[in-house]
Amino acid sequence: MDAPKMQFMGTGEGIGMGETAVLKATTDACDACEGVHDDESLAYGPAALHALADGLFARGWMDASAAAFEDDRAAIVRLARGIGWNEDSIEPFETAALGDMQAFIRESFVAGMPHAVLPIESLYTMRGYDGETSAKNLRTYLNEPARHMSVVLSDLAVETPEAFKSMPDHLTIELEVFCLFVEAGNASAAARFAADHLSWIAGYRARLLGVRAATGIDRRLSDQARESCATGAAFADAALSLIEAYLEASLAEAGMPS
Repeated sequence: MDAPKMQFMGTGEGIGMGETAVLKATTDACDACEGVHDDESLAYGPAALHALADGLFARGWMDASAAAFEDDRAAIVRLARGIGWNEDSIEPFETAALGDMQAFIRESFVAGMPHAVLPIESLYTMRGYDGETSAKNLRTYLNEPARHMSVVLSDLAVETPEAFKSMPDHLTIELEVFCLFVEAGNASAAARFAADHLSWIAGYRARLLGVRAATGIDRRLSDQARESCATGAAFADAALSLIEAYLEASLAEAGMPS
């Protein structure tokens, strides 16, 4: 299955953007958000989040060149260093090769695989947007988080890519929308959106750790494949941790609750 290409367009209505908003994974994205944050290091965030949204979570690295992967890695490491991560914390980003990430993505982000943990909010939350958690909010596709995301995207006049129409609450889409708010300088909307749609990342990280352990003893895989999956899982775990750290830092810098 080909990796979906992450690009969607809209007018950006409702977030103070008068021109067409084009959300596209690119390491040049950081140039567009200079001046949004007083702390220059936080301006690296959208480039790193675009790289992770498209390359990792939307499986873009399955078809990427080594050079493209290195560009994405550089954007991710730059953010990690910019917000003060030490070298031990950054090591998972620098250790993984493109082949490791492809092995991990193939096992973890492709539906139907034994250890698949698709990054879709509806699959990891039973919380309704009335604040209630109940059995009616089952962990299934197109559950309440997806319906709410559809409303958000409609309000922003953003067209969801065809590959994500059945999962508008995919982490790729959610990260891109958060970046849209950040790049527009709308901190209050970014804070509200993070509270509504990105708080599930911590629980998702725990699921990934469980998959890492299961993959490590899966006799279906070769020793090399198990090692690659473990290396890729460590990268993904660090990536999710970096996303959480960036969300907290960027909203704190803007004086908003995280």
